[in-house]
Amino acid sequence: MEFKNNIKKILTNKKDTLSTKLFIIDNLKKIINTKRIFIIDAKKKDIRGNHAYKKCTQVFISLNGRIKLEIYNGKKKKFYFLNPFKNILKVRPLHWVKVYFKKDQKLMVLCDQSFNKKDYICSIDDLKFLTK
Repeated sequence: MEFKNNIKKILTNKKDTLSTKLFIIDNLKKIINTKRIFIIDAKKKDIRGNHAYKKCTQVFISLNGRIKLEIYNGKKKKFYFLNPFKNILKVRPLHWVKVYFKKDQKLMVLCDQSFNKKDYICSIDDLKFLTK
């Protein structure tokens, strides 16, 4: 599920400082009950994720760079592109996520579950079996 334009952008121009950008994500509980946040800082081209969760819902927000995500629900793939501070992508459990990073991109991920290695689905075949 994709949320567009959920991030408010406030620009300020102060004469005694450089311009400042303030991005606000309000009413997070309407989107996700956050228990964990992590940030991936890609110093070079890389692929991350490449797994699914049994219970965890994730919300993806680009902090830097137009980031490509591949989401697979066990039957079909769909691609999303997240622009920094403009798009929020919410991915429910039992969806395979693959993130394609380019150099110097940053991605923030909000999760509704604390880290639990047993929640991971590390095989696409296991995901296909669970989504039958």
